[in-house]
Amino acid sequence: MGDISFACRACRKELEVEAGLAGQDVACPACGQVMTVPRERQKLTFKGQRSARAPGGAVESAAGEEDLSALSDIHAFEGDRERFIQRRRWWAAVRRVCVLLGLLLSLIGVGYGAWRFYDARDTRQRQAAAALARQEEARALRQTQQRESRRLSAAARRENPYWKLSDGEGDLLWRALNTLHRSAAAEKAFHDWVACDRELFGAFSEQLARIQDADAIEPACQWLAGIALGLRGAPAPLPPLDRFRELAAARLAVKE
Repeated sequence: MGDISFACRACRKELEVEAGLAGQDVACPACGQVMTVPRERQKLTFKGQRSARAPGGAVESAAGEEDLSALSDIHAFEGDRERFIQRRRWWAAVRRVCVLLGLLLSLIGVGYGAWRFYDARDTRQRQAAAALARQEEARALRQTQQRESRRLSAAARRENPYWKLSDGEGDLLWRALNTLHRSAAAEKAFHDWVACDRELFGAFSEQLARIQDADAIEPACQWLAGIALGLRGAPAPLPPLDRFRELAAARLAVKE
């Protein structure tokens, strides 16, 4: 097979390539224009005219065989073919870009979902650990308060023979005092109420133990006032009834 010669459509440079590249895309070495190598055409003969018989019986073409080899350099629809190839390459590149973008978005979605899953799991674990820590702290505080209440109740029974509160009632009293005062002030208030109960011959502890709802607070205050007036007379000072009301309400709150 011979070589194929053709001119570049952009720079009009004459190019010569091997015949085996016919129909394939090549780039011009001068300007880089991509073109399709034209196929080598055979010489064409015009068959439109009838042959005329020569004298002697031989058939002779009237116009002879017309040489149409000059048409071999004419490439029909070559520009449309180039544009079609370029569009096809462009759409192929667009499809590849879309596929890559789809894969990237899929990876982002999977990564975001995994991050949300592990973040939610860590959040639940932290919340569970915090709740467990709060429960442990509350349990330790409750045990400490129980030990303190038993100690104070034993001391109250030693100091006041009229003390009528059991260990359970003493625990409620100690918890109520802790909601109203700090630890040191709460212990001082406990001893003050023990002293008040001793002066009233056990009336304070008796009335406090009888209070089961808010409606029983005011009758208990009146009872304490009557006991104080009966024991000491009219000029005697009354017990701190406002503090007693506050203490009774706090005791009912911690009891619930």
